[in-house]
Amino acid sequence: MSENDNKELGMGWYIPAVTVQFADGSTLVKPGKAVQRVQMPVASRMFGLSGRTLSRLAEAGYLRCARPSPSVKFFYPAEIEAFLKLTEENPGFWDSQRRVEYGLRRTGEYERRKRRA
Repeated sequence: MSENDNKELGMGWYIPAVTVQFADGSTLVKPGKAVQRVQMPVASRMFGLSGRTLSRLAEAGYLRCARPSPSVKFFYPAEIEAFLKLTEENPGFWDSQRRVEYGLRRTGEYERRKRRA
């Protein structure tokens, strides 16, 4: 698969910058560890989850999501895979408290209740 094929599929590697501060006040900026990220439709096909489910999990804070523009969302396949593995290995993951928080965070009710308290 060529680099152009990856771009058309919404897949790519992201290399974040890492800064190191020295005692003398100088700063070194160097490339960090490469991370694969994919657009929402690709992540949806890869893991068999709907785009809405991925968005809700990101809104609830269970997954990271990068939004370079309002209409584009990037997800990190390694994080999705780790989350699915966690929920598979721990059947009690979605306990009643997490279910309530997930539902409330999704609708914004969670923040409203926190402000009232």
